Amino acid sequence: MLQNLSYNSISLGEARPILRNLWCESFGDSEAFVDTFLDLCASDEVLYTLSLNGRVVSALYALPYKIEYNDAVKPIAYIYAVATDKEFRGKGLMRHLMSQMHRSLQDKGYAATFLLPSSPSLADYYASMGYRVCACRDRITLEGGESIGYKYEKSDTLNDAACVFIKKHLAQHENFIIHPKWSLMMNVASCTLSGGGLFLAKIDEEVVAAAFVTIEEGAPLLLDILYCDEKAKSSLVAYICKCCSVTSLQLLHCSKNEGAPFAMALPFDDSFPTYLDLQLMLDK
Repeated sequence: MLQNLSYNSISLGEARPILRNLWCESFGDSEAFVDTFLDLCASDEVLYTLSLNGRVVSALYALPYKIEYNDAVKPIAYIYAVATDKEFRGKGLMRHLMSQMHRSLQDKGYAATFLLPSSPSLADYYASMGYRVCACRDRITLEGGESIGYKYEKSDTLNDAACVFIKKHLAQHENFIIHPKWSLMMNVASCTLSGGGLFLAKIDEEVVAAAFVTIEEGAPLLLDILYCDEKAKSSLVAYICKCCSVTSLQLLHCSKNEGAPFAMALPFDDSFPTYLDLQLMLDK
């Protein structure tokens, strides 16, 4: 079958309806979510496909991020929405596509790729390609206190002031991934589509705390909370609890070895870090 396949022979524009259907069938996401991703994050440069007689049978997106290590900023790709048409699974197509993608990214000077396997069997599958665990994740409970002393805002968009604040505080994490604005915008859009959003605490018009809140099984879940000090953090948590009619929040917390493995990386550079801070990475 491999000899009859075409690699990257179709553009995002002409394949969009096919890609949307493949995504929805593979992951169960809404068309609104997929269209938002394709509008904000996708392009011909990040799309990798295998086609058979003009039909896309496997696809993935190699989203461009950056990371700083060894006193240099280097490109790194998040491999997202890896999907094969159910009629063609188990035939080695995705392994072939990923091999082609890895070579392409190496040729472009990328330092590594990383991904978030959704099951232990997928983790084993990626390990067979050389991927290794690069981050763990658990859930931390944050209790609500008093929401006083600040101006609060729930937003379904990302303005410049919030973007600058979020990027500044993400940069304080060890081995943090540098988020382009489109990545943060996608996080806000994803949270909003779930019924959550971006929550901000301000003094006058200055952002002092920001939280990405998604709704999971009817309950609020913090993807991350960034803050100037503990008072701002506690106050924003209290405000979110009040808005969501709960007394505490669960926070997804990324770490080196606390919790369950959730992310894997394939380095192309022997000096690449063994741990990545992957807060705010959309699961797929």
